[in-house]
Amino acid sequence: MGEGYRGHCRRQPGRPRVGVRVLWPLVWLLVACTGFWASIAGATQTTVPDTPTLSAAEGQALAAKNQCLGCHQVDSRRVGPPFRAVARRYGGQRQAAQYLAQVMRRGSSGQWGAIPMPAQVRLSPQDARSLAQWILSLSQH
Repeated sequence: MGEGYRGHCRRQPGRPRVGVRVLWPLVWLLVACTGFWASIAGATQTTVPDTPTLSAAEGQALAAKNQCLGCHQVDSRRVGPPFRAVARRYGGQRQAAQYLAQVMRRGSSGQWGAIPMPAQVRLSPQDARSLAQWILSLSQH
């Protein structure tokens, strides 16, 4: 096993040598592409700065302006869940306002029953964030 085994591990004449000169450029290419695609993915996400929580009247007015009240109420179920139930489910969770704002704009299904929530594409990111923070504030009342 001694001499034959070591001979097996050596490069045989006529075979190309794949080494550092070939592998390092491939590693750098992989790293560069990964960073590039990660930056593209991050650039497509909309981030909205924190906004102050709306008062009860301001929240109701913003919900009415964006036709949210056609499916939701504060305390009673219509088509979708009551806002207070949403606040109880998600209140206290990290990134809850951001998550709810994304759900409003992108839509969702299966979270609250069989009826899906359609994407609210006309809802601005700022209004979505304000509504989400107002809804989450309802768990404290």
